[in-house]
Amino acid sequence: METPPKAEKCGPFVQYVLDELNCNVDLHDEEKIESEEDLRKFSGHHGGLYLFYLKPDPQSELRYPVYVGVTKQSFKERFQRHAKHGVIHEVWQGRFPRNVCGLGLYAYCTHYHGEAAKKIKSIFLDTFNFAQRTGRDTIDTSEIYPAEWTRNNLEFPWDELKKIVDGEDEEEEKKKKKAIP
Repeated sequence: METPPKAEKCGPFVQYVLDELNCNVDLHDEEKIESEEDLRKFSGHHGGLYLFYLKPDPQSELRYPVYVGVTKQSFKERFQRHAKHGVIHEVWQGRFPRNVCGLGLYAYCTHYHGEAAKKIKSIFLDTFNFAQRTGRDTIDTSEIYPAEWTRNNLEFPWDELKKIVDGEDEEEEKKKKKAIP
């Protein structure tokens, strides 16, 4: 496995990490992002940690993560900016990925925001080579590593991730206590 491994080869593990984080992922998994109209389905009220991924069709379990980001804006606003001059624009214009066709663009939108989202994004970027974060215009679809194999062969900072999640849980509890009169 190359270091860091290409994110698209570790799609099942990325999904596994999100599941382990109990991410409350707003997964528009059967809703391809093909037009400006499609951007309306994303939340206009909050933002946070998000990932873009490609897959062959809406029912496919195969996912190729290509970008991870954090936004203070709403997901809808940030994705509209990506549609003008970002990942979404590159896919719509056929400039990404250059070596594979027939893949649609989809998004994971998580409930993590603020410092927790930034730290999780940093862990993902330190662990994986996301094509659209490193300037690659191609993706490697030659082999997908199963989540279990990746988990056993990749040094992933689970303890650090757990601290982030636990810290966010504590912050939420503090906010709830302050809100109760």
